[in-house]
Amino acid sequence: MLPKLSKVYAGFVIPVMVEEGKVTHVVEAPINDYIALINLLGDELRNYAQYVLKCLNAKSPNELDLKKLITYLEQLSNYIVGFFKLANAPITIPPKKGAKVIARAPPSPQEILWLWVLTKIDRRFNSIWYGKDLLGVLSDLEGIYGALEKDKEPIISLIMPSLHIKDFERRVNVVLRIPADTRPGPNTSKLIPHIFAVSAISVAKYLSRVNGKEPDIIKLEKEILRLACLLHDIGKPIAWREGKVHTEVSRDIAKDWLSGLLPDDVLDVVLELIEKHHNPDNLPNVKKVLGIVIDVKFLGRIIRESDIDASAVDRLVVLVTECLKDKLSELGIDESKLKEYLTYGREDAWAFWFNLGPEKTKELTNYVCEKLSKIASVLAKRFTPREVSDVHVVSIDVRGVQSFISRENLRMLTASSLVIDLFTIYVVSRALIELNIPPESIIYAGGAFAIAIVPSAIKEDEVSEAVGKVSRKVLSRDVEIEYILVKEQLYADWWHTANNLASALSAKKKEIYDTQPSFNLGIVVPCEFCRRRPATTTPPPPRTERICYECRKLWDVGNDLYIKFRLERLRGLGYDVNRELSDLHELMERLIEWFSGHREWRERGGEVAIVKADGNAIGRFMGTSLSLTDAMERSLRVDFGLKLGLFKLFTELAKCDEALKRVFTGLMYAGGDDILAIWPSYIAIPVALYVAYWFWWMVGGVTQLSIGIAVGKPKHNIWALLNTSNFLLNKSKSVPRTLRLSNPDILGSVIASISFLHSEQQLFESDADYMLRTYGNKKLSLQPYLLTTPNIVPKLRGAYQ
Repeated sequence: MLPKLSKVYAGFVIPVMVEEGKVTHVVEAPINDYIALINLLGDELRNYAQYVLKCLNAKSPNELDLKKLITYLEQLSNYIVGFFKLANAPITIPPKKGAKVIARAPPSPQEILWLWVLTKIDRRFNSIWYGKDLLGVLSDLEGIYGALEKDKEPIISLIMPSLHIKDFERRVNVVLRIPADTRPGPNTSKLIPHIFAVSAISVAKYLSRVNGKEPDIIKLEKEILRLACLLHDIGKPIAWREGKVHTEVSRDIAKDWLSGLLPDDVLDVVLELIEKHHNPDNLPNVKKVLGIVIDVKFLGRIIRESDIDASAVDRLVVLVTECLKDKLSELGIDESKLKEYLTYGREDAWAFWFNLGPEKTKELTNYVCEKLSKIASVLAKRFTPREVSDVHVVSIDVRGVQSFISRENLRMLTASSLVIDLFTIYVVSRALIELNIPPESIIYAGGAFAIAIVPSAIKEDEVSEAVGKVSRKVLSRDVEIEYILVKEQLYADWWHTANNLASALSAKKKEIYDTQPSFNLGIVVPCEFCRRRPATTTPPPPRTERICYECRKLWDVGNDLYIKFRLERLRGLGYDVNRELSDLHELMERLIEWFSGHREWRERGGEVAIVKADGNAIGRFMGTSLSLTDAMERSLRVDFGLKLGLFKLFTELAKCDEALKRVFTGLMYAGGDDILAIWPSYIAIPVALYVAYWFWWMVGGVTQLSIGIAVGKPKHNIWALLNTSNFLLNKSKSVPRTLRLSNPDILGSVIASISFLHSEQQLFESDADYMLRTYGNKKLSLQPYLLTTPNIVPKLRGAYQ
């Protein structure tokens, strides 16, 4: 009988903010919230299973043939992944008090992706998902939402974002604060990222190793493997609370959820894989499903191997042992015994940690994590990199984002920002999923960058071809997104993986930039908006400019969708946007005046600010991860940090419709650690700093956002302001870089850095450079400015001097 744990602690190498300027490396895990969320998942999974069966024209899973069974299993696993990934993904706005929320308000790119994932089997929507491009899909989403609402389909509750800040934070905490282990050091690995990592690695190993089988049998084994992986540790927190073996609790939860949802022979294999994933040699060699022989022991060994790889157990034990060496006499054990107790799940090991008591466990966790945060990256460099066999990582980096969005028309700026977002989040993810790579394999997609776990057997060209195919289908052939794709070996420690990816991306960029451009001789009229392509068409009448096909496509997207969609989302949440929607054509013609914040946009308005924000040293932040699971957690914290800040911001602005409308609609892009926005000048600085504050809070003060803001009149050239804001952003990033080298202790109390300029005349990058240098030399300006915690001001003044 295992001991019952009254408290479980999660350790954090990247600390957690508990009060402004005060951080901790250990927090109590919210076990009760986890149990409530798991119970909800079980209920909703059963409801979703009925929807899938209906789509497959079956009343019972026992009626499914082989192909339909594969689809059914795939969708059940997809739902489990989506439940955790989508619950916290969208940028959300609180509804107006007393408003009747319209569920089919226009979705974000992440919601569109999951709407496709969860409804792609519904034949009612085939003509939309597979027969239309971006404009067609987005314009027909109303039909999808309407049909799902009419039939009261269960996925509506999942694809809608969290509408209340407490629910948002509760779900984030479950993902980030439930550990995969209770021991000091191993409890830095978080359960949900660990489960996703095990499934992603297992699928990659399986697809790299399997051969000689029929494609449908491979797909069946893969989906059985996925379902077992996603549930293999689901019962751990409950097992700790009740003093039970976690494999048995996980099996019981899976049995409770899946009994009646799976054919008995499939359920039997899934439950055996869960129960014996630590001892796969105890599994039978084979079992039959629908008369097909399933290599059960082979699948079990893959799960076990992936379970170890996902947490980099071997490396973590070495690191934790190194940290606790000076505590051995206090613990009353020697080094070899400590390694055993950190590695194995024997009863004597659990008894040892339990007997220390919760307070001692908390103390040791904090001690280990504090040391790991300082020495982990140094020790990682000493390791001989260990390859995760048969598993690679692909990285896709969108090139030329600035030039793509810099078109001399504001509606095309809004459209091009949406297209970049859709490409990174929807197109790339959909292409990988259509390549048989499951959604849990996508570590991160956003900020014009995506990274995913793939089988070693897959080739770069296959991924690139799949991305191109989906891009042409979704974005049309007229819109070209340039990107760099590299594939590198996955290593047990993330440090080597991240370094190799960065080097490969850098080398490929240099290779591309060194290529001599070709020139087409001839007489052409350049596009009046992008200046990069020959003009081939015009916008809709009465506009007469000569533009290229790509700009015309973006014109249509910006004219029909982006602003209209944002306003309709606000209306769906109870906000008053009737005036804007009733006169949408004139609003689009005077969009910059409206963005400036002036209520009567037909008249001369206020001034407008172009806001750019970017995280500092995010590559370093990610590159020092201890393992793949740690890297997943860090990417989630970066993404959650930005969205938490925006959620809290919109909650504050909900008291003022006019401000909220401009700030939400003017948010051109927000993903990962990047922001591009066009906001009223009177609110731009406090709004940007407010979001930066919560970003800094979520990443434990380890890094922060840098911000550049250029302010001008609506009649000024918007592209010059955009270039100036880029210059100011780079200026803003210079101080954290300097402090990181000279005063790293001070940097932890820097919440954000910001540089901003306003001019009555047209503001160009050269003007900004001249003004900052001139005023700086005369001690008339201290830009970039730093937002800091109060206690650091005297030290910071000394650092500046």
